[in-house]
Order: sequence, then C-alpha cells, then structure tokens
Amino acid sequence: FEIQDILVAVDEILNNKKITKKKKFNNQESKVLILSDEVRTKKNKEPYFVGTGIGFTSSILGIGGGIFSVPYLKASGLSMTSSIGTSAACCIPIAIFGTLGYIISGVNNPLLPPLTLGYIYLPALLGISLTSIIAAKYGAHIAHHVSEKILKRMMASMMLLISFYMVFSWL
Repeated sequence: FEIQDILVAVDEILNNKKITKKKKFNNQESKVLILSDEVRTKKNKEPYFVGTGIGFTSSILGIGGGIFSVPYLKASGLSMTSSIGTSAACCIPIAIFGTLGYIISGVNNPLLPPLTLGYIYLPALLGISLTSIIAAKYGAHIAHHVSEKILKRMMASMMLLISFYMVFSWL
C-alpha cells in the first residue's frame, strides 16, 4: 500500500463506502478488501467507541493495540488475515502521531540523555524501525500461508504470554 491508498481507505471507511480495489502484489493482481458494506451495514458510532477503548487500554497496559483490534475486527466479520492486515495498517498513523506527541512533549526537557529528540531515543527508534521492517515481511508471509485456525491459536497464545508476563512482572 501507498500512503495515499491508506488515506483514501480511511476516508471511505468513515463515510461508510464500500472499498474493494484491485492491486498488484508480487506481480499478481489480487482483490484487496479493506472493509465492505457486508461487514458494516449501518453507519454507527460503535467503531469510534471501540477504537477509543482499544487505544486507552493498550496505552495504559503498554502493549500494542493490535492485541485488541485483531479480535474486534475478526468479531466484526473480517477474516483473520484481513483483520491482521487492517490492524497493521491502522498502526501506521497511530505510530506517527504517537511519536510526534512524545517529541513535542519532551522537546524542552534538559534532563534527557544525548541522542534524543523529545522523549524519543534515536538509536532505539532506528533499531525498532529496522526490526519491524524486516519482521513485517515474515509476518505477512506467515499470515498468508497458515490456516485461519492456526492464526487464531497463535493470537491466543500471544495474548496468554503477554498476560502471564504482565501478571508475573508485578509480583
């Protein structure tokens, strides 16, 4: 996807339009379904409340919103692969605005170590970004070549691991 495609998709989602486009991926034309009228038949405010709840909960717990948004999107009628892809696409603007927030809120803090831009430690930003770019390729490959049943089990296992970590790190 290009950033223009994502912005158009977000606009069409907010205006309750059907999004079905043909895209070329690895020299193969495929139909990309981001969100359709079958999934969201009436315009309501539920996605806004759910999105706010997911954002609040994930920020308080310090974990990625995908842990909560993938199950929500799956329950809304999307396939597991589409839920994962849509959740990943939603993370792009969240990461951009979150980063800007940390930069702006820490820009005048004299107590920060060198190599920081606001509250963003630049070496960590570089390491996390490079790792994410590399891991995204493998994650997309796995999501498209593994059955939905296995993807559900992988998601549940990840949620359990995070839960155990959170409980036992507080003890």
